[in-house]
Amino acid sequence: EDCGGVVYDWPAHLRERGDDMSALADLEWLNDAGSGEAYGADGEFVDGGAYVARFTGAAIAGDDGFIVDEIGCWTFLSSSGRWAQAARNVQMLELWDGPTSPTDGEP
Repeated sequence: EDCGGVVYDWPAHLRERGDDMSALADLEWLNDAGSGEAYGADGEFVDGGAYVARFTGAAIAGDDGFIVDEIGCWTFLSSSGRWAQAARNVQMLELWDGPTSPTDGEP
């Protein structure tokens, strides 16, 4: 079963997963969804419209405000494409056993 990941495109995530598969419950569009065409000197901008996102059972993590769905294992990144460092925003846990240290068991 597919579980979790990083979500950049919130409307696509809601269309694909539905509100029962994620903490993202609803998107209320405030205007037209936009043309989707790139613009700017290097085509770095895309007008995707504006919406208000509603979440249930989600947490806000870190200084950059990552939205974390801990049950569904989803991390929702800014839809504007702003880059943020995950390690500074989400608690990281070691899930594997590293190699034994040569000083293990020594004072």
